[in-house]
Amino acid sequence: PARNSKKGSKEKMLKKLVCGLFALAFAFSLLGADNAFVGTWKLNTAKSKQAKGRQVKDGTVVVAVDGDTTNVTDDNTGIDGQTFSIKYTVPTAGGSLTYSQAPPGPTGTTDVMKKIDDRTYEMTSTMNGKEILRQHIALSADHKTMVVRESGVNEKGQAFKSVYVY
Repeated sequence: PARNSKKGSKEKMLKKLVCGLFALAFAFSLLGADNAFVGTWKLNTAKSKQAKGRQVKDGTVVVAVDGDTTNVTDDNTGIDGQTFSIKYTVPTAGGSLTYSQAPPGPTGTTDVMKKIDDRTYEMTSTMNGKEILRQHIALSADHKTMVVRESGVNEKGQAFKSVYVY
């Protein structure tokens, strides 16, 4: 029983981390001058390729800008039916995320955004100085589709790659 409880806790933490990483992708992609990402984005699971352990069956992200701050609400449903909601802000000019609740990732995680061009960003997550996730976020020319390509390592050190289409 105690062993299953630990496994359940690890699974919940992993799911929260997955949702948080989705949220980070959006937060860092929103830092463009024209705020083309403002609005409601729905995950297209049929067009997405989700790595094992990083799957969600439904996801919606709502993005709003208030002055120099971008506000993000990320609501997801895991493949097991559990729902997760993460809310945070990020300075529109770039910088660290501020969560309105405990951060979804493990302690010691740092996230950095780099603008590549007006429709492309790259976000890197490190934990205790070691890279654990890299996300390449690209918006289509018509601003109707966003693709998040990610690669990283899970808590066991195993590599993964995913593509999420919104």
